[in-house]
Amino acid sequence: MGRMFGFNSPTFPTTETLPAMLKQRTTTMETIKINTDYLPTSRVINEKEEKNAKVFDVEIKLPDSIVKAYYILPTNKITNGNILYTHWLSTKPDANRIQFLKEANELGKQGFSSLLVDTLFANWPKAKKKWTGTDAQFDRELVVEQIQQLRYCLKWLMSQQN
Repeated sequence: MGRMFGFNSPTFPTTETLPAMLKQRTTTMETIKINTDYLPTSRVINEKEEKNAKVFDVEIKLPDSIVKAYYILPTNKITNGNILYTHWLSTKPDANRIQFLKEANELGKQGFSSLLVDTLFANWPKAKKKWTGTDAQFDRELVVEQIQQLRYCLKWLMSQQN
């Protein structure tokens, strides 16, 4: 059977197992804390006008780091929703914030704003931080750090609607 992302289950959830799986997931997320009083700030590096959307090359300042990202904003100012994109861990040259840029631009035409972030593992194997695969505690700390960064990035994205 398949594996559902985010759950520790070898099978897909059923109506009987889903509530317990969601509780497990929520409990796990609650243990990965961020400073809820901290609002990330950003600096625009570059701006490019696309058809029906603007693409901002931004640096988002987090408490302990800076995340490079592309922010896609529909030019019609109608926001149907926000999308936070992350990329795959891969040795391919687009294993970074550009991986889903074309898709995000298309969704920008439909009124969706998007944030495409460089994660800790961007541009593997030249990433700043490396997954070991042998040191479980170290690898767990990297995953927690990445989840914290993504939560701050989502907080920044949601703040852009004002």
